[in-house]
Amino acid sequence: MHARRLAALARRVVRAAPSRPAPRAWSALPRDAGTPPTPAAALPKPEAALASVPAGDLLRGWAVLSACRSRRLVAHAGTLLKVALAVPPARALVRATFFSQFCAGETRADAAAAAARLAARGVGSIFDYAAEPDDSEGSDTPAATTTALPSSPPPAAAVARTHAYTDEATCDAAAAVFEEAIDAAAGCGTGRGFAAVKVTALGDPRLLAKLSSSVRALEALFSRFDADGDGAVSRREFDAAYKTIFVDASPPRLDTLWRHLAGSSDAPSIDKDAWRARVGLAQLPAIAPRARASDPLARAAPTAADLASLEALLARLRRLADRAASRGVRLLIDAEHSAVQPAVAHAARALQRALNRPGAPPAVFTTYQCYLIGAETAVRDDIAAARREGWTWAAKARRETGGGAARGPVSSRRRLPPSPPSQLVRGAYLRSERARAAAAGAPSPCHATLEATHACYAAAAATAIAAATDGSGHEEVMLATHNAASVAAAAASLSGGNGGSIKTDRVSFAQLYGMADTLTFGLAARGLPVYKYLPYGPMEQGVARRRGVWGLVG
Repeated sequence: MHARRLAALARRVVRAAPSRPAPRAWSALPRDAGTPPTPAAALPKPEAALASVPAGDLLRGWAVLSACRSRRLVAHAGTLLKVALAVPPARALVRATFFSQFCAGETRADAAAAAARLAARGVGSIFDYAAEPDDSEGSDTPAATTTALPSSPPPAAAVARTHAYTDEATCDAAAAVFEEAIDAAAGCGTGRGFAAVKVTALGDPRLLAKLSSSVRALEALFSRFDADGDGAVSRREFDAAYKTIFVDASPPRLDTLWRHLAGSSDAPSIDKDAWRARVGLAQLPAIAPRARASDPLARAAPTAADLASLEALLARLRRLADRAASRGVRLLIDAEHSAVQPAVAHAARALQRALNRPGAPPAVFTTYQCYLIGAETAVRDDIAAARREGWTWAAKARRETGGGAARGPVSSRRRLPPSPPSQLVRGAYLRSERARAAAAGAPSPCHATLEATHACYAAAAATAIAAATDGSGHEEVMLATHNAASVAAAAASLSGGNGGSIKTDRVSFAQLYGMADTLTFGLAARGLPVYKYLPYGPMEQGVARRRGVWGLVG
């Protein structure tokens, strides 16, 4: 009788949880020849997945998730929580319901206890020490931040996040917060841990935006020289493009530059790797003044002060990476707004080149946001570059951020409209990306349809899984999604399509604490590495508000 009641309660929790549209583009996932993925067999039934969850947790989950289906409640969540936290009885109710559902507690000890409970069920933890109040955009880390490790249960991980910038002292304070996250991961005791950082907390976001423009200009420069698009610049292409872009195109100058870039005067061409090795941010201040005044490159050069600030930021990152390594913790660089992401990715690659040595577990991880156009191409190109250059690629792949394009009941065949008030968070990050693009008179960097977002995520996941499972490298990938169809298809591909033994320990999954428990515990039951995002910290700093009530709508 008791078991039947628990099963019925588990079904109610599953029904209360928001649904997700299914992706349609998983055909490229690696699997045994002739064995199509069978998602239904890849994971246990919801009742079986939740069998280990205490009845009290199931009841609280049903009540909270049901409440979060109210768009009116979510629309006024900020005001309601502000009032409730100021009234002791209401504060106690929030702590016992929403806060306990979506947050691990207020202290590291609280979080460690929650992590221990998850570890007993074969689930790793992603610690997030909330150091700052909520921001208006949401964070990049709601679904996961780590990659798989060859251990069971998966190791704990840590995520820290800060946003405000005042001066360099603020950045040093942010680094101290990330150190707290690293230490939390190291002290969890469930294995080798992870810590995530946001680069915008370690430097001025305005600087990162400016440097991102410089990175984009450098990437576009190669394409402008590569007229036929074959991935290499011939001498004829080089001379023609240089005369168009720069003012000092004398024959001796062209000869000198060609020898420098190509390695010799008679080299037939320059490929993209050689170009990147010789034309970087450090060289741009010397290159840009030679461009024609009307050319965009002339306005893209960072100043000496910009480069010095970048070095300070990279030094903070390196100190954090060294601290993490000394404590057996690995570092993940979170993705951010597209306005600053090129500079963030530049910093992440610099650390990966320095620290991710072949033959050892990757020490630094990067992140790809698959609601952005071109994410699947970036994954493929970066994996190929890492293999050519002799370092190990490791990353988290996210479908959306702060709700993103792929969430909600909107038809995947329709263009995504501007979000009305009842869909504030579901489209908040998406709207800000579009608003920036519109203000700059540029195309939106986001996919226009849900179907395109699904296809991008599926393609990026397929590429990453193939790299992690083909036996030729040490790549690792974290699939961060609540989409049941995506998770089941990936799990089926790893198990040969029949729910049996898995092929690799270099592919992992993660979901939010208090959400998608059927996916989390179902994956754990199949022996796949899986994590829960585990925020902890004072209720006043908005952990429950962002991660719980607002993040659920859709």
